[in-house]
Amino acid sequence: MKPTVLHGENTVGSRNKLSSLIDEFTNKGYEVARLDKPTNEELGLSIRSVGLFSEKRLLVVEKFFENHKDAFDLLESIEKTLKSNFDLMVVFWENKSLPPTTVKKLNTIFTVQEFKLPSTLFILLDNLRPNNASSLLKNYHDSAKKIEADLLFAMLARQTRLLLWVKLDPETTNLPSWQKGKLQSQASKFTEEELTLLNKKLLEIDRAYKTSKLPEDLSSSLQLLFASI
Repeated sequence: MKPTVLHGENTVGSRNKLSSLIDEFTNKGYEVARLDKPTNEELGLSIRSVGLFSEKRLLVVEKFFENHKDAFDLLESIEKTLKSNFDLMVVFWENKSLPPTTVKKLNTIFTVQEFKLPSTLFILLDNLRPNNASSLLKNYHDSAKKIEADLLFAMLARQTRLLLWVKLDPETTNLPSWQKGKLQSQASKFTEEELTLLNKKLLEIDRAYKTSKLPEDLSSSLQLLFASI
């Protein structure tokens, strides 16, 4: 197996894949080591030090490329080390999509897998408006088959905040004109009071969820919310 890079906006999906790889290599007798936002020197040292130990090792490196997009000399060195050391495997995990130019270079060395948000999620967000419960619930169920309720909730909360922002104070937004226009069109379907109430309900769900005080699970809470819009 080649060294692997997992990236993309669907962090739930990429985390699940990372957990699956960790389980796979743990079952094969690999010891797991982790690095979070390492420098070039820290990563290089960790790679070289593996040869000092006899055990098999899986090195999980998180958020390396966000600050080291041009560290390809180091990555080529890693590739050479891995070819000569079958007891070492490296998996990189990124919490966002990498630029196409970075992915193109990485593809020459690593197995690169991107985890995109499903189109059903964007359909759900675009359909967010009053008196549309039936469509929202259908869109929610379609999206819930592909991503976790936590991510759905986070994206819904973000969309609501953006709608409220362009509704209340559009001049202060620094969004691209196409996105701002699209949001303003969607926000016009709400009254200011309706959007404020929706945002308040989402904050209440978030607070209750984080303190384990939801009367039902998060998925059920979201479905009840959609039914009430």
